[in-house]
Amino acid sequence: MRSFRVLLAVGAVVTLAGCSKENTFVNQGNPSDAAPEAAASGGSAGTAGTAGSGGAAGGSSGTGGSGTGGSAGTGGAGGGVGGTGGGTSTSCDQASEPCCDGDPAWCYGQTGVACAGVLCTCVSDLGGNGTFTHRLDGTLLRLHVDNTWQTIELENGQRFEPTRFVGSGTSSQVSGCGLVGDGEVHCLGANAWGTLGPGNDAEASSAKALPILESESGPALTGALDIGFYEARSACAVTDAGGVLCWGKDVVTGAKNPTPTPVKIDAGTELTGMAKVFVGDAAAFAVSASDGSVWAWGDNVNGHLGLGSGTAKAQYATKIAGLTNVRSVVSYDDHSCALTESGASCWGDNAHGNVGPAGGTGAVYLPVPLETAAGGPALDAIVSIHLGYESCALRQDASVWCWGGTLSSPPPPTKVLDGVFLLGQVSTDFTYLASDGAVHAGDELRPNPCP
Repeated sequence: MRSFRVLLAVGAVVTLAGCSKENTFVNQGNPSDAAPEAAASGGSAGTAGTAGSGGAAGGSSGTGGSGTGGSAGTGGAGGGVGGTGGGTSTSCDQASEPCCDGDPAWCYGQTGVACAGVLCTCVSDLGGNGTFTHRLDGTLLRLHVDNTWQTIELENGQRFEPTRFVGSGTSSQVSGCGLVGDGEVHCLGANAWGTLGPGNDAEASSAKALPILESESGPALTGALDIGFYEARSACAVTDAGGVLCWGKDVVTGAKNPTPTPVKIDAGTELTGMAKVFVGDAAAFAVSASDGSVWAWGDNVNGHLGLGSGTAKAQYATKIAGLTNVRSVVSYDDHSCALTESGASCWGDNAHGNVGPAGGTGAVYLPVPLETAAGGPALDAIVSIHLGYESCALRQDASVWCWGGTLSSPPPPTKVLDGVFLLGQVSTDFTYLASDGAVHAGDELRPNPCP
């Protein structure tokens, strides 16, 4: 990953503009020193109004309070909290503005904009080495060969606007699966392993998103709660009953199987009660809806399923000991990490430091905390983790920390960048959405995906 080493060598930093009372937020600054600008009388002139404090109680009407400078607010419910909420604004108006609270969930629910790190963005996800972006309004954009963003269509010609999309790709083709409507699963891209589902074997690939069928002559797969996808090979979906169906390249056998097939915990019992699914390189993980515990199945080379041993494969889904309250799981090559509410834990091959300082060297068969130094504090306040030859994490303060790699003495988690909205693929290049609004992919610059 060229850009990671360049960043360490030259110390390139994208700076984050400081918070200002002149922008469109109320209660700027740190939560500890913010003044309660939305007073019980409806707010002071101007500053409370633009955040939609909504009058005496800071309600959902967003009328701007009684301040003479208050315009129609965009904040909605809770903006300013009527004089009780110094530092509690939920307003976030447009991309590239700072969300000074530092909470990545601070602006969720606002129209077309969310808070990633401490910056606002219209994009919820990016991937494929910066070749697709998924906007908060559902629009999925693919980078065309002429370096412009283009929308993707469904089979019926309508725009593909998934509520969730997971994929990878190149500038000529994006591969992945998304959820539309009532949980219908649609996939596009390469089909060498059957990721376009049953009945589509004749398709070498598809530029349009095709519905995944339950069987070759069956109905469309609907009611899905979540999806997982890995590099045009393997796909999985969580059903509305909490079960997990997978198709494409079987992570256990390596065989092609286009038909969605239930994941089991033994020969006769299907895995149930799941809320999320994540697919990696010959490995898959599902997160329980009840306690955030993790179940793993697939190839276990160097222990990258985290099951406590180096057993070659796990045919059935097996619970990983000691993991709860997990938000997401990522897996690349022979190592994996789980992001929890308090930090992250990693496991698998640590020959190049990708599990982190707590893993020593060689194989790590059970999850260990991701530390900033051996025996040191955990790397905390993590928004997302992305694994590759070097592994990186985006923190809530919009900084990126990377560790491991192919160097003879791979570094522990080290800050390499500031002012990052979203972090994407790092397996071959360091991809991120920065405070200039553009997507950076290694040495290349993609155009701004925000409207």
